[in-house]
Amino acid sequence: MEVATKLAAMAKRMLPVSGVFDELIRAIGESKSKSEEDAIVSKLVELSRARIKEARRDPRAQKELLVYLIYIEMLGHDTNWAQAAAIQLCSDKNLAVKKLAYLAVSLLLEPASELAIMVVATIQADLRSDNFLTVCTALSAICHIASPELVGVFLPQVTALLKSHDRDLVKKKALLALHRFIQVDPGVAPEVERLLIDKIGYKEPSVMVASLCGLRELVKRNPAGYRNLVHYFTNILKQAAEGKLGRAYEYHRAPAPFVQLELLRLLALLGAGDKAASENMYAVVAEVKRRAEPLGNNIGNALVFECVRTITAIHPTAVLLAGAAESVARFLGARENNLRYAGIDALTRLVEIDPKHVQEHQLAVVDCLRSPDVTLKRKTLQLLYKMAGPSNIEVIAGEVLGYLRESQDEVARGDAVRALCDLAERYAPDHTWFVDTMNELFEVAGEVVPASLADNLTRLLAEGTGEEDEGADEELRRGAVDSYLDLLDRPKLPHVLLQVICWVLGEYGKLATRCGVEGVMDRLAAIPETQTADDEVRGWAVSALGKLAAQAGRPLTRDAAALVEGAARAESVELQQRALEVAALLRAPAATQRATLPYDAAAEDVGVDPQLPFLEGFVQQALHNGAAPYLSLEDRLAMGLTRDGGAGLHAPPHPSALKFAAYAAAPPQQPRAHPPAAAAPVAASAAPAGGLIADMNFGGLIISQPSGSAAPAAAAAPAAAPAAAPAAQASGEPQLILNKPGRKWGGAAAAPSAAAASSAAAPASSPQQYGAPPPRPASTAASPAAAAPPPVDAATQRFAASLFGGGAASPAGGLRGRRAAGAASPAKPAARPLRRR
Repeated sequence: MEVATKLAAMAKRMLPVSGVFDELIRAIGESKSKSEEDAIVSKLVELSRARIKEARRDPRAQKELLVYLIYIEMLGHDTNWAQAAAIQLCSDKNLAVKKLAYLAVSLLLEPASELAIMVVATIQADLRSDNFLTVCTALSAICHIASPELVGVFLPQVTALLKSHDRDLVKKKALLALHRFIQVDPGVAPEVERLLIDKIGYKEPSVMVASLCGLRELVKRNPAGYRNLVHYFTNILKQAAEGKLGRAYEYHRAPAPFVQLELLRLLALLGAGDKAASENMYAVVAEVKRRAEPLGNNIGNALVFECVRTITAIHPTAVLLAGAAESVARFLGARENNLRYAGIDALTRLVEIDPKHVQEHQLAVVDCLRSPDVTLKRKTLQLLYKMAGPSNIEVIAGEVLGYLRESQDEVARGDAVRALCDLAERYAPDHTWFVDTMNELFEVAGEVVPASLADNLTRLLAEGTGEEDEGADEELRRGAVDSYLDLLDRPKLPHVLLQVICWVLGEYGKLATRCGVEGVMDRLAAIPETQTADDEVRGWAVSALGKLAAQAGRPLTRDAAALVEGAARAESVELQQRALEVAALLRAPAATQRATLPYDAAAEDVGVDPQLPFLEGFVQQALHNGAAPYLSLEDRLAMGLTRDGGAGLHAPPHPSALKFAAYAAAPPQQPRAHPPAAAAPVAASAAPAGGLIADMNFGGLIISQPSGSAAPAAAAAPAAAPAAAPAAQASGEPQLILNKPGRKWGGAAAAPSAAAASSAAAPASSPQQYGAPPPRPASTAASPAAAAPPPVDAATQRFAASLFGGGAASPAGGLRGRRAAGAASPAKPAARPLRRR
């Protein structure tokens, strides 16, 4: 007890904050309302203001102030009053205070803040410090406050530290800073790519891994320019999988798993769409997957999943795809939702390559679709989007609509709405089903339905079926009118659905079978009373009443006239103008009304003469009354009436004004030619056209490129075990040499087993060896995937049969194909995306 009391007292003395702060934080967590929290934060602000004066002489008060500021900022309150004090503490000599001050400044200052320039001088001074910990702190701060304007300021010092500093930790931090520079300003890529490539074979693995982060950022932007690095990445991945980076990098019995994950992501980017580069990856990806499967823990599953993602991203091969399908089956058979989620994600990727893979897991997919886990269900719906077709679109649409009724996530609902709209247009069995499905979609998720969907639906009704059967078009529109009249009986319809209803009833309301034109007018006039309609919906209703009355040749009913008269006195100027225009139009002769608002003319092309000849009389009258004649752009430029090339009337800036535009980037440096060595000549033509890489000799990692090869990506499979090195040298393959005396890459590792050596020596041309499924060890016999599957009821089997019974649609299927065919027919002009209200 005495020891525990002493330890507690020591910990309390070492804490950077006082007991008052601890009480305030506890009170914030126990507060019941926002007002209580604001009152507590106000006390915290007062305490921080008092600490500013004490912080000038007490390091403990300095750290306490910075912690207070971080909490105040995290709670969303203003900290502008303390930014200058935090910036001052960045130059403190105490390393703990300096680290905390840099962290606080990165949170308190916006990237575009003018005060950021005050931190630049402090960081530059710290980069020149003799204490490598201070240098590392400054490099970490650069990653937080870097902006496009500051990249050019810090880049020379960061590159100098990377080249000349003797500490590996500083080199690693410098590489991470370069990674951040590429993210903030991609224009610096030509200046830093050589620095990143040079560190691929560095003797310290942490420095090598830091270079991979920046290289992946470069590869994302231009994979083709870095495919010559595939050979080096596969060699490093093979060594990492074999545990040659040392025991310090092991995690849950997996050798350097995070290094393997990073390299697999790089290979997935480089092998996409390139068969030659992918062939160099097959053996090592299969080896990584084979070693990771027996682990049976989270990190092993992560490695297997990343291997599956890589297999589906690179150029496909049948043997690796079969192994990936086996891993997917193991994931889907697990009891944990996380593994099932990974299985659904991997199956979605496999379906894009070959849809037959989903047939083997029908019941597992249905089980995930019925799962109460909303995240798993959402991922399963994404799989259904990939496998949708004409035969199962109705089942998939029903599932998506059911998900929309249950889900509360606005982002997920928006994604589901967009996906269903796209699938319905591509695979709709007929127009009536499409209209009914869109109406139901409007009803259950109208708040997230995009406006473009309403345009597509109204355009479909205006264009018709795309065939020459006018009777079918009339039947489609009549059914839409009757269904919308029934929908008006339901309360609280979404605004986008009310707009569609108003447009359809105004355009085709006289086709209603359940009531006459007067009844349709009364239903439109009742929308502001029965629905939560805003001024925009009322404007749509007024326009619909005007069109319906003009097309039918009948006056407005009493309720409809009252709506138009009330809208003419509305506060909204747009609604008022629309109502006055409709009232004036309805007082015009019937021929004028029919010419202005014709029946079924929303899809007709409107011819417009750009010369506007009908305004000629008005122009002549204005000139006769003394108006100035029109001057062309050339005349105005010649007379000095227009500046800036006619783009605006702003005066050009004064030559001495401040310029905020960024300077032009310096041209990329041309790579210097390396003279060939006398002992081991390497032809200059062996390097790729980009000149990014040649022979690499860094510490214990030596990767040589033979002079006869065109590029490392087109070379043979990765180097085999050391025993097979002489034969590979004779065949001209690039080699990985790890036996340089006196220098090692990573810690000492155990010798590889005979099975590992034989698998490493297998050539890439024999997929039966590296792609064959490995034997199951005895330790995995009790895994969740090996459990006996539960019995499946007949209803689930029928649902799976209806869901998975379809294939891919033909290119001309769905509404899009029929619409395209109708647009190509000369009998009916193509529809315009605009419609009349």
